[in-house]
Amino acid sequence: MNIIKLNSLTVAEENEILALEKLCKKHDGIYNDVYLNNALNFDNKLPCYFCAYEEQILVGFIAVFVPTRMEAEITAFTHPDFRCKGIFKKLFEEVKKTMLSVGITRFLFVVESASKSGGEVVKHLDSARVFNTELTLECKKSSPEFYPKNCHITEVNQENKTIASKLLGSVFGDFSGSEAFINTGLEEPDREVFMAYDGEIPVGVVNIYYKEKSAMIYGLMVTEIYRRKGFGKALLTFARERALKSRHKVYLDVDTNNKTAVELYLANGFKKVSQTYYYIFTEAV
Repeated sequence: MNIIKLNSLTVAEENEILALEKLCKKHDGIYNDVYLNNALNFDNKLPCYFCAYEEQILVGFIAVFVPTRMEAEITAFTHPDFRCKGIFKKLFEEVKKTMLSVGITRFLFVVESASKSGGEVVKHLDSARVFNTELTLECKKSSPEFYPKNCHITEVNQENKTIASKLLGSVFGDFSGSEAFINTGLEEPDREVFMAYDGEIPVGVVNIYYKEKSAMIYGLMVTEIYRRKGFGKALLTFARERALKSRHKVYLDVDTNNKTAVELYLANGFKKVSQTYYYIFTEAV
């Protein structure tokens, strides 16, 4: 077996991975797409794609999402005909070596509830436990947008990005991280960032990430004093309608325990299509 570590992908390499993903999704009945973009990683020179080949055939793959040095999020696929042969174990050993070299010892494994093989893999990781669960919700049908009184929504650009960064930082307590997050949304051609105002006061942000046939809404937030006043619904319905103009479906992920957000999304055209478990594992050093 030959294992290759990469921090970027050629078109041919990406197509190989997507073909393997498609095969595994059909075999396992899973929904979510692998994330093949390192723009949000804290260091885009760090290898985050790990590919296993048998006689030049891609038989296993791990993508690592590392937005901070706190933990690495693992998404893995193994060819159905090559399972139970130690491929994931060998790939993960390479992932651990790479992440440990930059001080990362905590790993989150992404496992959809429909993936029996994924569930079996994490059972063999000592001390791995469920850390969190998320729902994936999808919408394919357009419906009217909603705006509370005095609300208007503006695209974030180079002129107002500092306002958006400060707004995000005021909620998450990390201006530099928020600034990097907003900059990624502006620099990547397949992303857009929008900000909601109450009159002249900025109150919330939403992001859209466009894929070939779908779009993802993410990073939707409203400052605490403006919650439950319709601004979250305004940002959601605006992003939903904008995305559906050019894509046949739009989806988002939400923490299962965030009942307020789940209710908002379900009340505005979204339906549950998948549930994902995040298993946490810490490597002893």
